[in-house]
Amino acid sequence: MKADNEHELLQQWKEGSQEAFGELFSRNASDLYNFAYRLTGQTEDARDILQTAALKAFSRGCPSGEATRFYAWMRRVVLNLFLDSERTNRRAGRPSLVQNVDWEDIEFAAVPQSQLASPRAEMDEHQRMQAIRKALDGLPTEYRAVVVLRDVEGLSYAEIALHLSVGVETVRTRLRRARERLRDTLQPLVSEES
Repeated sequence: MKADNEHELLQQWKEGSQEAFGELFSRNASDLYNFAYRLTGQTEDARDILQTAALKAFSRGCPSGEATRFYAWMRRVVLNLFLDSERTNRRAGRPSLVQNVDWEDIEFAAVPQSQLASPRAEMDEHQRMQAIRKALDGLPTEYRAVVVLRDVEGLSYAEIALHLSVGVETVRTRLRRARERLRDTLQPLVSEES
């Protein structure tokens, strides 16, 4: 594969190159997995969604439009699969993807030792990260998606509205309510530290 930039790879994919899709996907797989994991909180569910997204994207073919960014397009595919699975689970009376998380098995990004004062501080940081993840997973699906898209992915309100097919005011309302719930859930943790 000789193409170095995304535009060339997208063009090759439009022309039928499976290798171009593979290269685009492999360049973005880690970020897409992290996005899926932030939505689901579980490695297996994140992998399943990512695998389904890759198959769906490949079968659909290259997105149209000159300004299309592969990651942004795939992020939307992943998000839609997650939201669809949550709706299906809710209708079927099955648990949400994020309900049965085993908090002890989740690995969080390691904090460099130089930033930690002691083993106690390391344990406190781990507990804090688990509490944040648990609070995020406790949000309704619509709120969790907005928080991840805004606060983790850094999307604008307009971009989030486009991804979720809702109005900008709906995004603002969901984000405000999600942040209020997170604040209420995490308030005891903040009070303990003071």
